Parts: sequence; C-alpha cells; structure tokens
Amino acid sequence: MKFSPIGKRVLIAPIDTPDISEGGIVIPDQAKKRPDQGHIVAVAEDCEFVKAGEVAMYGKFSGTPIELENTETGKKESLIIIAEKEILGHFYEDEEKA
Repeated sequence: MKFSPIGKRVLIAPIDTPDISEGGIVIPDQAKKRPDQGHIVAVAEDCEFVKAGEVAMYGKFSGTPIELENTETGKKESLIIIAEKEILGHFYEDEEKA
C-alpha cells in the first residue's frame, strides 16, 4: 500500500542518531537525542516550500509518528507526517534559492 500526504503535509524519514559515540561508547536508547532532521519522502501537491529528496529540520516534538511498510524491502519504517508550516528549514542543492 502506498501513502501520499494531503493538505500541506510532508512525509519525513527521520535521520537517527548513532548507537555508538565517536569515542566508542554505546549510547542507550534513553540517552539518545530525539531526531530533528529527516529526508523528505513525499509532499502534498499544495506544499510551497519543500520537495521530496531534500533534508528538512523540524522541532523535536513536531508531527505525528507513523509506521508504514516499505514496498521494496517489506520491512516497517518509522516515519513522521508533519505540516509544512512546522518545518523550520530545509537543506537543498539549488543555488538559486540561496
């Protein structure tokens, strides 16, 4: 089954923090920072400022977490559905916007 956000919403795959620190210490789940960046997987047609493929930065407690099955791998993925207005900024390659 496929999913498409509607109403100026964006589907984001959060970028997880590493399990091991740079010094080699294993970080327990309780001590990990909540993700605040992610890859934009899909956008609703009426979104104005972001597009799929970019990396977005959002508030740590923004959006609604959902789980969807990846059609290619068959595994469940943890994603976030978030309103476009809750996105704080995005990273992109296009130099015209800079």
